[in-house]
Amino acid sequence: MTILDRLKNKDQFRGARYELFATATCIRAGFDIAFENERDGTKKHPEFIATHKNTKQQISVEAKTKKKSKTLNGTCKIINGALAKENGHPFVAFMDLNLPDQIAEKEFNAPVPNKITNIVDGITSSKNGNDRFNMIIFTNQPHNFYTEDHFAPTRTLCVISDKAERVTANTDIFWSLRSAALQTNIPNEFPDKN
Repeated sequence: MTILDRLKNKDQFRGARYELFATATCIRAGFDIAFENERDGTKKHPEFIATHKNTKQQISVEAKTKKKSKTLNGTCKIINGALAKENGHPFVAFMDLNLPDQIAEKEFNAPVPNKITNIVDGITSSKNGNDRFNMIIFTNQPHNFYTEDHFAPTRTLCVISDKAERVTANTDIFWSLRSAALQTNIPNEFPDKN
């Protein structure tokens, strides 16, 4: 089923729309996109491989959206399932929490650590105890809770691992991706990691 077919299918629309959001975010952050063959049932694979235009660093990207809910229950399970699709590249997961805006506002604005950042603690580590992800971009795009004349903002929280299994030579790509996900200007300089 093509992305256009999925967008036309009521049951597939939300997931397809979110995959397009993840793709557009990566493009804004300076990546070229190579979609994986969805028909290849011989292995699990992410949505796409993104290659940064300047550094040539490749990352695996998976986009997931939680079913409409008023809680964060099941989020760790969804992310762990996405991480099963890793393929040797640094891994970035986009995770839409699909909460009503009143609940999302409270969760996204809570001091860190909060319920959202605590989700990371429930994600299965690699055999040597490192994170299987390099970055998780949590979003809440509550459009399906409201009518066309009610605006609810997209909320975003990015978690960049400091103990990732797959280390990259240049972590600036994650700061670029964070900026694109937050829909802000991509910075010219990045903080030094000591």
